[in-house]
Amino acid sequence: MTILFDIGNVLLRFDYKDALLALIPSHLPDPQARLKLLDEKRNDLESGRIGAEDFVTWSIQTLGSTAQPEEFVQAWRSIFTPIQETWDLAEKLKADGHRLILFSNINPIHSPWIYEAYPVFSLFD
Repeated sequence: MTILFDIGNVLLRFDYKDALLALIPSHLPDPQARLKLLDEKRNDLESGRIGAEDFVTWSIQTLGSTAQPEEFVQAWRSIFTPIQETWDLAEKLKADGHRLILFSNINPIHSPWIYEAYPVFSLFD
C-alpha cells in the first residue's frame, strides 16, 4: 500500500512566531502585525510567485530587522519540531513494507535543507 504524508503539522510542527519575533527590534511597534504580513507573503513564496532571495529581503525590511539574510534564513529554518508519534508510525509502516510518499507546499528556503536536517525523511520515496 502507498501512504501519503504531509510535512507541516503532520510530521513536523511549525511555528514562525518565536523565531521571527527575535529578529524584530523591541522598540518597533506592533510586531504581531509584522508577523501577519510575513505569513501572508509566505503563500507567495510557497506558490513560486516570489523567489527566496526576494522574500528574505522583503521580510527583513518588513520586520524592521537589522538581521543579515543568513540570520533570517537560519531563523526561518528553526521553526520545526518533530511530531514523534507520526515518525514512529512512519517507521512502522515502512518496516511493514508500505511505500511512503511526501507531499507538501514546502518553500525553497526549507527545501532541500529540511531533508538533510531530518534524516528520517529517507524513509520516504
